[in-house]
Amino acid sequence: AKASLCEQQFGLTPSPPSTQSPAMAVAPTGFRPAGNCCDKGSASTSWFKDLPLRVQGALAGSICFWLCGLPWIATAAVAPELFANFPPPGLVGELWSSPRHWCLMIFVSVLFEPITWLIHKHAMHGFLWWVHEDHHADTTYMRHELYKNDFFPLVFAVPSSAAACWVCAGLLPRDVASVVLGALLYGLAYLYIHEEIFHRRFGLPFSSAVRAHPYMKRLATAHGVHHSRKDQARDLPLVHNPDIVPQGGLAFGFLYAPPRFEAARVRATQKRGEKETLWSYYGPLFGCYGPCDCDMAACGKAE
Repeated sequence: AKASLCEQQFGLTPSPPSTQSPAMAVAPTGFRPAGNCCDKGSASTSWFKDLPLRVQGALAGSICFWLCGLPWIATAAVAPELFANFPPPGLVGELWSSPRHWCLMIFVSVLFEPITWLIHKHAMHGFLWWVHEDHHADTTYMRHELYKNDFFPLVFAVPSSAAACWVCAGLLPRDVASVVLGALLYGLAYLYIHEEIFHRRFGLPFSSAVRAHPYMKRLATAHGVHHSRKDQARDLPLVHNPDIVPQGGLAFGFLYAPPRFEAARVRATQKRGEKETLWSYYGPLFGCYGPCDCDMAACGKAE
């Protein structure tokens, strides 16, 4: 079978027709099942996508800038005296030299991974599917434009900007700055790995060398499975329609993937069709392995 663009992109081997999920063979009348997961089906808001790319970028950048700057503008307008000594004296030195700050920052960065799993599964593939859907409709960014999905980072960026503002204004304890920087660290890692390593959006140098690392291959394979039409749903096929929310799915994490998504195990993982939970996904980090994580014989029973 000829590999789709999505399978070529993520390094997945196409499955023979006989291994297709039964759910994909019974698409309800009037629904369009996903063919190529990189299909150009649904798109961004029509008025926005018709704008020149530079205008899209300028408009999106302006919106993000003003939304993130709004807490600073509002606080300075209401209480300008709070910024009489800006930046706060000793803040940078205290954060840089404090082991407490570094520990808290790293803890928050690590904690963000399961948090984003929950958001990805229950919000982005739930009630906010109408925003996230255009990312699944065009995983290789063949349309050179901004997407509704691109605005998800604002969910974290705006509150983080507000928190940083109120730390500088002395309204919040300085420990909050550690939380903000931890969130920023995770956000930058997500931006590079998801947008560049997985989806090759920016074409940055040395990314090919990063993709060659065994762990990055596992991450990319897991994300490829997430975008694969066979694993989006067992009850309802993925359709590129913002009103139809796909059920089920695998690999909702971004910076971690359990051993079951290694190349030698991934096909058996898909065939088992087990429901993914937060614990089943991150359990291997704590020594709680699933059948396909450590026992290839048990995993092979899905064959």
